[in-house]
Amino acid sequence: WTCLPPSQHPRMCSGAGHVLTYARIRPALEREIDEEQRLHSCVGHRTASPILHVTTKPGKPVVVEADGSSNDPNIRSFELDGVFGEECETFAVYTTAGRPLVDSVLEGVNCTILCYGMTGSGKTYTMLGEHGREEGLVGFAARQLFGAADGSGCTTVECGFMQLYSTCATDLLLPAPRPLKICRREAEVIVEGQSRRIVSTPSEVEALVAEGIKRRRVTSQKLNSASSRSHAVLTFYVRRAEQGDCEGDDTIAVRCTKLVCVDLAGSERVKESEVDGAALKEARAINLSLFHLIRVVNALKSEQAKTRVPYADSPLTLLLSDALGGNCRTTLVVSLSPAQEHASQTASSCSFAVACRSVRNGASRVTTRRLPRDWQGSDASAAAAKRKKEDLRAAGEEARRLPWGGVTPGDPERCAGGRRNVGIISCLFYGDLSSAPCGVAIVMHGNPSDARSMAWTAPALVHAGYCVVCPDMPGFGLTPPPPDGRIGTRSEQACDPGGPAHIVEGLLIELGVRRCCLIGYDWGAGIALSMAASTKYKRLVEKIACMHPAYAREKTPGELRVVQAATLILWAEDNAFHSWAKFKPLASKLKQRLGAKRYAEHRTKRESDAAWSEAARSRALVKFLTDLDPLPQAQVVAARPERSAIAANGCDITRCDGIVFRDDVTNDMLRSTDTEAEACAAVVRAERAGELPALLRELSGVGGGAHASAMASFARALPPLDDSTMTPARLEALGVWSAGARAAAEALQARG
Repeated sequence: WTCLPPSQHPRMCSGAGHVLTYARIRPALEREIDEEQRLHSCVGHRTASPILHVTTKPGKPVVVEADGSSNDPNIRSFELDGVFGEECETFAVYTTAGRPLVDSVLEGVNCTILCYGMTGSGKTYTMLGEHGREEGLVGFAARQLFGAADGSGCTTVECGFMQLYSTCATDLLLPAPRPLKICRREAEVIVEGQSRRIVSTPSEVEALVAEGIKRRRVTSQKLNSASSRSHAVLTFYVRRAEQGDCEGDDTIAVRCTKLVCVDLAGSERVKESEVDGAALKEARAINLSLFHLIRVVNALKSEQAKTRVPYADSPLTLLLSDALGGNCRTTLVVSLSPAQEHASQTASSCSFAVACRSVRNGASRVTTRRLPRDWQGSDASAAAAKRKKEDLRAAGEEARRLPWGGVTPGDPERCAGGRRNVGIISCLFYGDLSSAPCGVAIVMHGNPSDARSMAWTAPALVHAGYCVVCPDMPGFGLTPPPPDGRIGTRSEQACDPGGPAHIVEGLLIELGVRRCCLIGYDWGAGIALSMAASTKYKRLVEKIACMHPAYAREKTPGELRVVQAATLILWAEDNAFHSWAKFKPLASKLKQRLGAKRYAEHRTKRESDAAWSEAARSRALVKFLTDLDPLPQAQVVAARPERSAIAANGCDITRCDGIVFRDDVTNDMLRSTDTEAEACAAVVRAERAGELPALLRELSGVGGGAHASAMASFARALPPLDDSTMTPARLEALGVWSAGARAAAEALQARG
């Protein structure tokens, strides 16, 4: 191969931080060899120079002079940092292109290695290897990392593995992956919700990679029988204690760095791959994301200081914004086909590599942080992992005991439904609207995401008696964007004309429903809270449940004083993108406004806690919406059930049972008595019987004795006259108003 040793490479030694680029030419495939067993090659390189020559025209060979020049217009030359020929094994590529990056990671510098090229050029083979046959760059990097972790407990390694399919990022280490959110925070790329696993041996990494590959999107086409249809990103998170600080007080100084290994999906010419249908759409999405990547590289190498770098135009470029132009040491390996039939694609890949070679990154060490000592040390890590495993096992057993345990969205017996359009909005629709006793629950996704990310709530909500509607907001999922562009995704834009609240109102009109429960995550939760705080839309809202609501501040001062709907806030305090400290003052306002009976929280310290599992959150949702804990073992009978009995003397008595068998428990037993409703019913009965004046005199009377105490207790049971609690819906529930009076009042509210 043609490249300098890492220790002698001027661009590495200078600390300039330029992206290093290498080309790897794979051996010819059977389809590239003609009937006479010949390969018509389009590439050439000399061992003395890292310059790769590509001839773009078949036929006679092109002559390259000793100085690398040629007069033939059909040849293109590309200067890279190294070229690996067809005979080179992956370990040789790693020694030059990968090992220096791992050294840098261990020294405290973030690093990225990317594999780029056309489909079928060997990118995945180079990066991930072939399970059971040859290791890829990832496997060799794992060996070097674990070799540096000498057993002293000063280094720990975690792995995350994700894919970017079209514009949706998902976790490859979860059996039922949900969309992830990519964003920048504090000058660093963060993937919200991605799982990590502690790894300590190369075999654990190999098993992790094999598990993730099984979930990666692939298809078979003319150029590649197992063509990757997604960009795969495996990240090593390395925490390394500073030398001399492995022992001491309760905290430890560490550098938290990462090695990001990116296997990009292959660029594809549809004319050559001959794909159609879903594969054609995938190819277009891949080519579009790579087009945005090329735009970013061209902007970075531009000499114009004010050139905008379009990182935000694609999830892929946002994900790689550290690697290209950020504080990161980056190496690009371009995989090439030697066949003449792919010469144009080979030249295009090399052009991209040359452009990347001009990109300049920062390469400074990550700042040390002091962390609790409990993370470090193999014994402590093992104990923490064991405790977490036990907690998750207990949570799994509890989840299976839930009434909807094991039920998946779309289950024909217990959660029937699927995709359907409600007006122009594409929705996931579960349950039967005509027979849902609790009405409609609209469940809204975050940004960027779609309805699929919230479908996990459906089994619990259908069990609780709701018809569940998970809409794809316009411009997300399968719902087309509005004609004038994407709708606003900030909380203050939720109630704008034609905005998200208008979309929800339109859904209710199409469904023929007056009110609903709103449940949401991130953007969707912000929409729910904004609607509940809107004088125009609050009439549509029965209750709201908000997970990490994207609601930074009140649009108008005191906006939350309008909220009447019972509210549940769900929050994991360690979430990197949603600060509980910032939202806490707003939560306090809601609690003060609604009171303890109508405001609830479900908070955990960490997203990895069992209490933040989907099962635990589903249980919290159902408990909030129905006032009943759905877990049978946690249910408490509110009062002793009564039944008729006969005493020993033959008299009729009422028996209050102190023992109740599970099979005899009913929902009425579990619900606590609504003392406010009982008190209101007594007032209504007195009014209808003409006894209300006497009752009021008794309530206002002054005196002692048992009768006065009873009347005082009755007075306390009456609901306070407060506009947050005396809503039309509550007045109807108390029996004070009729359904017609409620409808009329809500119509007046809507006009106001």
